[in-house]
Amino acid sequence: MALSRKPHEGPDEPRIGLSEQQYDEESKRNVQAWVSAHVIPSRVSLSEVPATYDTALEGKSVTFIPAPKSTAGSPDWARVTLEDGTRIAGMKEVTDFFRPTRNVLS
Repeated sequence: MALSRKPHEGPDEPRIGLSEQQYDEESKRNVQAWVSAHVIPSRVSLSEVPATYDTALEGKSVTFIPAPKSTAGSPDWARVTLEDGTRIAGMKEVTDFFRPTRNVLS
């Protein structure tokens, strides 16, 4: 998948006059927001779609809908698309010591 901008680059606006520290802080915030938009902080069940889940980015949710031309033997994530038709390249279930299970879409 080609991105028009890298996740750390933020909005497509010229950023004239930013100090290195300001640029670094803004880049970190942009990456955190981009990653948060791709993490669902709850267990995902795709057995009944359409299904909507909140992401870790406040105010952002994703809706899974049935994918056209999907095969029955495929994993659940391969049989759905996002609401805009974007196909999911993969899904990882992750757990860390301090947080419950999270699903990461790629």
